Amino acid sequence: MDSEVLNFHANLTANREVFLLNFREEMSAFDESNVLLLNLIRVIGTVRDLNGHSHVGLLPFFMIMSRQGLNAFEAISTYCSYQAWVSLRPSLECTLIMGKWFDDPSNAKIWSNRDKDRKTYQKTYSGKGLLSKSLPGSDRIRDVLTRINDDFMHTNPRYYFRHTQTNELDDKSILFLVRFNDDPVEHKAHLYAFLHLTRFLVASLGNMLADKFGERPEFSANLKKVQDYFRPKVTKLIESSPEAKPVVTELGLWPSNLFGNYSVE
Repeated sequence: MDSEVLNFHANLTANREVFLLNFREEMSAFDESNVLLLNLIRVIGTVRDLNGHSHVGLLPFFMIMSRQGLNAFEAISTYCSYQAWVSLRPSLECTLIMGKWFDDPSNAKIWSNRDKDRKTYQKTYSGKGLLSKSLPGSDRIRDVLTRINDDFMHTNPRYYFRHTQTNELDDKSILFLVRFNDDPVEHKAHLYAFLHLTRFLVASLGNMLADKFGERPEFSANLKKVQDYFRPKVTKLIESSPEAKPVVTELGLWPSNLFGNYSVE
């Protein structure tokens, strides 16, 4: 049976096997990030903050983050980074929304009344309105959200041309191709961006929760562990392919000062 659907499924299956053979440490790093996120869920679900207040209303946000992260990693593991960022986008929104709620609990009511008062909702939850004092790095997280919106959510010129290739067959024929899978450099850049960003989100949330609940071991995401372990691989990638640096630093929020001054000529 010749089926495009089955052929596509076979492509994903083969790529997933290749990924698991070559990136076991990377898979373990993301698995650890997800476990750290689940640890935050356990605290939120069973412990009151220092003022005796419950924050169980945040649990669905954390659960959605775990679900979206797993789906995004599935896309990364099949060399479809363009789909990974679409899946991960709600995780960034969940993080930013929780920061707004910690800033001012009345922001939760604005959020719940979205359909009744869209003007107030848009003012509070769009653009710079998403920034919060409670969430460390909220400005950087919002910048990544903007980048995802620009690069992966809309069919603008960058999206149109990113995976499009043309080959001139002869004077009268041109072959148009749209790649379904990342090339090796592209895949590695997005993989290490994803690994750092997902740990960055957990670290930011852990620090925010520590201000409300006090210091707990569950709130330590150890972002530096990811940086120290994968920095040699990311440095080698950027040295050989400078175009990877904006991906890891702008999408993945890797500190630029960890790498040399490599640029695309």
